[in-house]
Amino acid sequence: AGGGHKEGGRHQAQDRRVPVTLGGAARLRPQRARGPCEDRTREETIASKRILQAREIEARQQFWKWSLCIVLGLLLLETCFAARTSHRAQT
Repeated sequence: AGGGHKEGGRHQAQDRRVPVTLGGAARLRPQRARGPCEDRTREETIASKRILQAREIEARQQFWKWSLCIVLGLLLLETCFAARTSHRAQT
């Protein structure tokens, strides 16, 4: 009778076991703590993206600034040329 009881206990223990799937195993695994290096790396990545965006915006602004300067310079030259031509026609 004692051997049967032991056998019965083994069956009870096996019945309480729950199969672990791969997803379940991943949840049971201890999470790796992020160190200060990883936090710094993420912050550096965000900062570098912001710097890149700022440089792109500045490059576009430089393009439009110089385009506007060239157009205004051409307008000034045209105005001077028109004034000189008009002055010669009157004399």
